Amino acid sequence: MRKRGKPVMKVGHGGTLDPLASGVLVLGIGKGTSKLQSYLEGDKQYTAMVELGYETTTLDAEGEIVKTMDWNHVTSIDSIREMVVPKFTGKIQQVPPLYSAIRVDGKRLYEIARGGDEKEVEDVEIPMRDVEVYKVEMENSLSESVIQSGVVD
Repeated sequence: MRKRGKPVMKVGHGGTLDPLASGVLVLGIGKGTSKLQSYLEGDKQYTAMVELGYETTTLDAEGEIVKTMDWNHVTSIDSIREMVVPKFTGKIQQVPPLYSAIRVDGKRLYEIARGGDEKEVEDVEIPMRDVEVYKVEMENSLSESVIQSGVVD
């Protein structure tokens, strides 16, 4: 294909990062666009920093706080580990949050959520999906390599 005498190069990307995420967005150029899915196969690893005691409208740090809870009963990282690891390890059914990049009926969920049409938000059906979590590790602080990687500020 040519446009004004110059060859047009096909370019594509292999996914969408959440607006709050840092990471790598895989690009395919030319014939590489047809191979993008195979490049994205395999396991993914995530690093997250969490704050206890509240829930927001968007289930992330950007939303408005809609609920607060006392968390004085959490006395150590070990007590969190005992509560969280069994619930989030293995095969689980996940309902992605409304503020995710998953497409439903051709629209990204976060576009529907931020679009302002309350009826559309109420009517959207978010399909459950199978997720397998192999391991959950919890630390009191982030490792220096994670901080230097730019994953967190």
